[in-house]
Amino acid sequence: MRSPGSETRNLLPNASFELDFGQAKHGWIRYNPGEGASDNWTDFFNPLTLQLAATGQVPRVKPAIQAVGEAPDGSRVAVLVVANGRPAHLTSPVVPVKGGQAYTLSAYARSAAAGATLRLGVWNRPMDWRETPDAQSEPLPISTEWRRYELSFNVASYSDLGAVDIVASADTVANVCIDAVQLEEGSTATPFETRYPVEARLTAHKYFSGMLHLLGDPLELDLVCHAGQSREPRGNLELTIETLDGKVVQTHQVGCPDSAGLTTHKLALDFPLVGNYRARVYSRGGEPIDVSSYGYMFTVHPVMRCGFGYAELEPEEADFQGILFSREGRIHTLPAERVRLPRYASEGSWNFTVTDDNMIYLMAATTANEPADELMRSADGGRTWDVVNVTRPVRGVLRDGTLLTTHASSGAEQQWPTEDGRLLLYGSADQGRTWKDLGGPGLSGKLYPQAGAVTQLQDGTLVWPIGIAVPGTNHVTYAFRSTDGGHNWSEGYAICPTGEPSVIELASGCLLAVVRNNLPPRPDAWPVYLADGYQDAWRLWAMQYGGFDPRQETDFHPLPSTLGSVQKNVLLADSDDGGLTWTNVRAGSNLLGEMHGSAVELPDGRIVLMHVHRVPWLHGGERARVSRDGGNTWDEETYYLSTVLTYPEYSTNCVLPPELADGEPGMILTVLGDRPQALNLDRPGLMQAVRWRPLP
Repeated sequence: MRSPGSETRNLLPNASFELDFGQAKHGWIRYNPGEGASDNWTDFFNPLTLQLAATGQVPRVKPAIQAVGEAPDGSRVAVLVVANGRPAHLTSPVVPVKGGQAYTLSAYARSAAAGATLRLGVWNRPMDWRETPDAQSEPLPISTEWRRYELSFNVASYSDLGAVDIVASADTVANVCIDAVQLEEGSTATPFETRYPVEARLTAHKYFSGMLHLLGDPLELDLVCHAGQSREPRGNLELTIETLDGKVVQTHQVGCPDSAGLTTHKLALDFPLVGNYRARVYSRGGEPIDVSSYGYMFTVHPVMRCGFGYAELEPEEADFQGILFSREGRIHTLPAERVRLPRYASEGSWNFTVTDDNMIYLMAATTANEPADELMRSADGGRTWDVVNVTRPVRGVLRDGTLLTTHASSGAEQQWPTEDGRLLLYGSADQGRTWKDLGGPGLSGKLYPQAGAVTQLQDGTLVWPIGIAVPGTNHVTYAFRSTDGGHNWSEGYAICPTGEPSVIELASGCLLAVVRNNLPPRPDAWPVYLADGYQDAWRLWAMQYGGFDPRQETDFHPLPSTLGSVQKNVLLADSDDGGLTWTNVRAGSNLLGEMHGSAVELPDGRIVLMHVHRVPWLHGGERARVSRDGGNTWDEETYYLSTVLTYPEYSTNCVLPPELADGEPGMILTVLGDRPQALNLDRPGLMQAVRWRPLP
C-alpha cells in the first residue's frame, strides 16, 4: 500500500501479479498458434530475455497467475512449477537502473512442499541461464508459510538496464508461490508497494487474435485496472492511441477505479482508421501506468466484400466492383472491374507478358498448389478467360507467344543441378503441345533454385532472376543473361538477398528487380530484432502470432517462428547495364508478412509496387503503392486490391495497352486470390482478375 503523495520506490510493474501476464488466448491455435503473447512478466522477447528464446532456453511450462486466499498483497500470486530438479524461472520486464547505485530486491515466497529453494537474481546483460546473473543470492530455503526474502547489491557503473530473475528449485515436484516483488534503491527493503497506486493493462478478446480489429466494427478493448488501498483522489485515466511512429490520433478519458481491487472497463471506441497502432494508458498525473513494456499494439484491417469467403465463397454477383485506398488511415473507394477466373492459379510467379497479338497467359494450378497441365488465356485484357491444355506446366511467355517451362517431358520440374549442372529451360511455339530444349544457366553445388520469370528486354536479351541458397553464404538472387534466345547463359550476377524474384525493364532501359526478403538471422544476431527500424515491425508480428506454440511437447521451446525472420518484406534493386550490376538495394515494404511482390511502370513513368500482406493474414490480401521517383519514395496512399478470409495468395500483374483497357493508357491488370488449402479447407482457391487504376 502506498502513502498518499509519496514517490514510487518499486521499479517493477505488476509486482503483485494482479494483472495478467499477457494477451488473451484465442481459439485459432491450429492456424495461428501463438498462445497469447506475454507483455510484462514472463515476456521472453524483451531486450534482456530475447537471447533465451534465440538459444532454446525457454521452458514449455511457464509461471502462471493464480488467485489465493491469503496473498501478501492483493489476491493473486505467481506460481512456479518446479519439476524433479529442473528449476523454474520468473522473469520481470526490463526497468532502468542507475550505474553504481545500490539496490535491494525483495519477494515473498512459499512452497507447497518442503525442500524447495529460492535464488533472487538480477541481470544487467542479456540473460543466459547457462551463466551466472550479475547479482544473485545464495540458495534460500523456502518455507511452507509466506516469508519475505531479500538481496542487496550494487549495479556496475556502466549498466543502465536490469531485469529480475527469480529461480525456484526442488528435488521433487513443487508449486512455489511468489508475490509482492520489489526492486528499489538502497541497501534495505522497505514495506512493499506497487509501482503506482493504479496500474492498468489493455487486451482484447477476439476470435482470431487479440491484436486484430476490423474497420467498421467498434474498437473493443478491455481496460483492466488494479487499484491499491490508497484513498488519495485519482482522477480520470487517459487512453491514447498513436501510430507506431508516435503520432497521437485519439485520446480518451476513462474513469479511474474508485475502490481497491480489480476493475474492467469494456470499451467500444469509434476508430475509423486502418493501419498499425499502439494504445497506452496514463494516470491523471501523466504516469505511464500500463504494465506492458510496449503498450497495446494492434492492427485494423479494412474489409472488402469481394467474393472471398471462408469454407464457402460468397455469391459472384455480389463481388465488389472496386478497390480501396487509404490516406492518413482513412478508407476511400475507387472503381475497378473484378472478374473470377475459371481455374486456380497458385502463386504469381511472373509479371504478365502482353504478347505481340495481345494475348495474356496464366498457368493454372491444382488445389494442392501444384502446377497443372492447363493454361488460362485472355484476348481482351482479362475480362474473359478460356482454358487450353498443354503438355507441360507453363512458367512464362515471350512477346512472340513462345511458352517457357522448366518442366521436363516427364512433367517433373528439374531440380538443380541437372547432369551437366544446369537448370534447363524449354520453349514451345505451338501453344504448349511440343517443346524444344533451349539451355540454362549453371552453377556448381547441390542447390535448390527459386526461379522467377524470364524477362525479355527490348533488345531481345533474356534476363532470368533466380534465388539460390549457396551453402555457407546468404541466400541470394542472381540475374542470368542470354543473348541468343536462351541457349547460352552468363554467370549469375548478384542482385540482393533471398528469392522469389521478378525483373522489369523500364522505359529508360534500366531494370528494376523486386525480390522477397526473408533472410533468417544467425542465432547470435538476435539483437537486430531490437534495433531501431526493426523492433516495432517485428514486435507487431510477434504479438499478432504469439510467442511460442503451446502444442509443442518438448521441455524447452525450439526457436520460435517469430524469430525466423527479422524482415519478411520486399527489396528493390536497380541495374542500368542490363542486369550485370545491381545497386540501390532498398526496402519496398516495411512490415513482416509483406513479402512477395512485383512492379509495373505506368506510361507516365510512375512505378506501382504490388505485394501480399499477411500481418496478420485474416483480411489481409494484395496491396499496392505508387512511386514517382523509381521506387525510392512512395505516395502516402496504400491501395487494397483484395481482403480475404483465408491465406492471401500472391499476384501477377501488367499494364494493359489502351486497346485492351478502355481506350486510355495506364490501366493495370492484377490477378490475385486466396489459398484455402493453407488452412486445410476443402474448396479450391478463388482467383480474380482486377482491372484498375491508381489515383493520378
